[in-house]
Amino acid sequence: GVSSAASDVYKRQIINLSEATGSDLAQSSSVAAGVLNAFGLEAKDTKQLVDVMAKSFSSSALDLNKFEIGMANIGPVTAEAGLSVEETTAMLGILVDRNVQASKAGTGLRNVFLTLSKEGKTLEGAMAEINSATDRSAKAVEIFGKENAVVATILADTRDEVSTLNNALNNTDDDALRICLLY
Repeated sequence: GVSSAASDVYKRQIINLSEATGSDLAQSSSVAAGVLNAFGLEAKDTKQLVDVMAKSFSSSALDLNKFEIGMANIGPVTAEAGLSVEETTAMLGILVDRNVQASKAGTGLRNVFLTLSKEGKTLEGAMAEINSATDRSAKAVEIFGKENAVVATILADTRDEVSTLNNALNNTDDDALRICLLY
């Protein structure tokens, strides 16, 4: 049946992810399933997710553990805000590249998007407000609160980098398999 074929494809992709990242098969499966669920994706989307994960791990300071920790905090909130797995992963990757701990990056992103939703602001609008302020840190604190100002300021600083990584993640093709073959 269709479901067993989808299940086989899912299993193959999880094995690829596990091999590409040198990680435990159970953890790979758990992380992928959690992200698929958070973004309302299906088993057929596993290949794209695995490629995004593998590409992000080779293009940023993310690894499976950091990805798992960050996504646990952010996935459902950014999905609700209309962001893709790719865009969410790009933001997480850039924050981790800037030495923000994965748990703080995930929590900070979650809080940024919850604040945007509450205030009726767009991410672009809020980032423009921060970037055009004389005192960027004060503006970030004013909009997002003291505990989320660092994440907001980094996001405002790195819009081009996030966009570049997002584009790379949207244009993956068998990256997990390619990485497997390199090891």
